[in-house]
Amino acid sequence: MIIFLYSIAAAAALIYVPFLLVAYARMRMGYETFSTPGAMLDKLPPYAQRATWAHQNTFEAFMIFAAAALMTYITGVNSPTGIGSA
Repeated sequence: MIIFLYSIAAAAALIYVPFLLVAYARMRMGYETFSTPGAMLDKLPPYAQRATWAHQNTFEAFMIFAAAALMTYITGVNSPTGIGSA
C-alpha cells in the first residue's frame, strides 16, 4: 500500500518535467525577457508554449490525483485496480 505514497511523490516530481522545456526555451531567448514573463509567452516557440500549458494543467490534475491516492491509502483499499491506477 505504500505504492500510493510513492506515486504521489512521483507525480509531484513529474509536474516540473514540462517546465524544463520552457526553461530551455527561455534561456535561448536571453535573460532580458525575464522581466516580463507574460509577454514572453507569446514569443516562445510553439513547443515551449505547449509545455507551459501542460505544466499549468498538471497542477490541476495533481490535486485530484493526490486526494484520490491519499483516500485510498488511508482507507486501506488494496485492490489490483487501485494499485494499477496509482
